[in-house]
Amino acid sequence: IVWSLFLAAALAFPFHAHAQEDDQAWLSFRPVKNPRSVPVRIRRLGHTLLEETAEKELRQGISSLFGIFNPDLGENIIVLGTPQEFEAINDVQVPIPKSLGPEDFNIFWNDISGSPPNLYIVGGSPRGVLYGAFALLRHLAEGTDLSKAIIREHPAMPIRWVDDWDNPDGSVERGYA
Repeated sequence: IVWSLFLAAALAFPFHAHAQEDDQAWLSFRPVKNPRSVPVRIRRLGHTLLEETAEKELRQGISSLFGIFNPDLGENIIVLGTPQEFEAINDVQVPIPKSLGPEDFNIFWNDISGSPPNLYIVGGSPRGVLYGAFALLRHLAEGTDLSKAIIREHPAMPIRWVDDWDNPDGSVERGYA
């Protein structure tokens, strides 16, 4: 009887748990304790949907991580683009790698004399730019010191998916966890 009354009382009062919204998936960025010094302004060179998404995710992520509500302040910028997009602008002298695969990306600082240093995300394609944006957010969320960052990533597999049975070499394991 006591448990029945307790259960009835517990169910009578509405409660709500703090849950992650489904549209955030794994990307819920919580404020970091020691924000790292990175630019908060973003300049996107391309106009593809993937690059627009990269810019949007960076704006939301940086705002959430650092509590910045006006990301258009500051001298430094994060510049997003592909090698072709960087070549199309002549006013920036950036050492752009030419041999990037479609999903490859580089994240690096460029300090041109007489101007503030900017952070560049160069993807082999718009998809690589998006992957680079997520990698930058991951490093910021982990508290990585990016003051001298040179990050180069090249995926090991041409197709990425979660598969608990097959190994990259083609062999199949049937393990139990």
